[in-house]
Amino acid sequence: MKKRRVFLLVLTLLTIAAVCYGIFSRFGLPSLTVSDGDFFFGYHSEGDKSIRKETGPFSGIDINLKEADVCVRSGEKYSITYRGDGSLFPSYEVDKKTLVVTDPSSAKKPKGLLTVTVPKKLARLSEISVKAENGDITVAPSPSLSADKLTVSSDNGDIVMRNILGASLVASSDNGDITAERISFETSDLSSENGDLIISPSDGCSAYRYHLSGGNGDIRIGDGIYQGSLDSGNGLIAGDGAKDMTLEADNGDIIVK
Repeated sequence: MKKRRVFLLVLTLLTIAAVCYGIFSRFGLPSLTVSDGDFFFGYHSEGDKSIRKETGPFSGIDINLKEADVCVRSGEKYSITYRGDGSLFPSYEVDKKTLVVTDPSSAKKPKGLLTVTVPKKLARLSEISVKAENGDITVAPSPSLSADKLTVSSDNGDIVMRNILGASLVASSDNGDITAERISFETSDLSSENGDLIISPSDGCSAYRYHLSGGNGDIRIGDGIYQGSLDSGNGLIAGDGAKDMTLEADNGDIIVK
């Protein structure tokens, strides 16, 4: 019996080692990166490096990447920094005052962390648009930043937004949580098919009229505005604030506090 247990233990360890080898061979070694207080988990190879390039001034941001994580933050100068395979630095240009960032034309795509930095003294951007098909997205300027329009989407990744205000916000994730802290928009539309929505408006919960829909999760809107749940496909309107916020989570909780 003892020999059988030892054999099963060895077999289990060999199986785990084989799975880890397969993952690391394909994706690289696991990596935890910190950028302006936010954490990004991913994979890196021995050849990974951090490359920073100054872009010159811009008044809008348009990012569209397939595999990389994206962070928009405040710093000293207009710049982009990529941490990953140095040969796969994303393509970028400032076109008509908008910073446009896309995947390079190579077959392989960047899988690291792209950080776009705007000066701390900058008060406003005309538009921020970030799409990462398989990556996490963080838009977190400090201090606060105004953007007429903020559009953020990820097919498979979490979205974090904080310290930002403006006219229109649209954020969506097919598989990921959406967290918004200290935000204020005239109209907001946040949705996740498989993930939680956690919202903390800078102007308080009572400033909004909520259009709610959900399926499998709890809904809690602060200040006693609403608490309960909704059947799949059903919706309701709660609150009587001057601003509109649409929240939809098919399989997740909706929390506004």
